[in-house]
Amino acid sequence: MSITRRQFLLGTSAGLILPSFFDKAYSYFANHGEPLLIAPEYSAEMLYARSFGEKINIAAGINYLNYGKFKETDPSGNIKGTFSAAEYAINLVMAYKIDSVFSAGLTLKPIISQLEKYTSLGIAFDLGAVYHSKNGLVSAGMAVRNTGIQLISYTGIREKLPFEISAGISGKLKHAPLRLSLTLNNLQKYNLLYDYIKNEDELP
Repeated sequence: MSITRRQFLLGTSAGLILPSFFDKAYSYFANHGEPLLIAPEYSAEMLYARSFGEKINIAAGINYLNYGKFKETDPSGNIKGTFSAAEYAINLVMAYKIDSVFSAGLTLKPIISQLEKYTSLGIAFDLGAVYHSKNGLVSAGMAVRNTGIQLISYTGIREKLPFEISAGISGKLKHAPLRLSLTLNNLQKYNLLYDYIKNEDELP
């Protein structure tokens, strides 16, 4: 399945690829009308978890995305061969139960992205905290994702990781089978206005 224009804009199918290649891939889509990148041909995920007492849980896992084979061409469009693209993320997770209502967690994520002869290595951290009321009616949480650095870049220019802060709250009505939820994303951005493009020729 190919990545659509909307998915490019929302960034929902770009896997772990860092921003510069993401921009180039979308620019190619806008100029040629076909995707430079397809959705993963093969993906896998493994996770192992273990509890240590009543308060500590530790888990380790790996995410793998394989985008398959691509045609390699010269500037004139002559096919020179093929190349592959794949990504890996190792997850090391620790969750700690602070008391009967609060829990917190930390995830360490080494990320490896391989595209043709180019390789990128990054390391990121996720932090999160969760609150559950004793009566089970109210839950709230906050997460800070992708705090980290790109250690090895594709072309020698380091990029920022897709840092994000999100929060949410959920409440269940005591005498009705309904639960109301509110989720806030991208809290690290103060200006969420979208620059509307009237003319397709204005696309980068």
